[in-house]
Amino acid sequence: MDELNCISGTLTINAIGTWNLELDGVTITSITGDLYNIICDPA
Repeated sequence: MDELNCISGTLTINAIGTWNLELDGVTITSITGDLYNIICDPA
């Protein structure tokens, strides 16, 4: 996977192992199965 310089966000993991991810600057689209298309949002 290539790195995208537009990704900005916060990953929070709590004591019981659950998590929350908030991303800014990207659009994530499911393609099929476990594949995803991740692109930078237009400026």
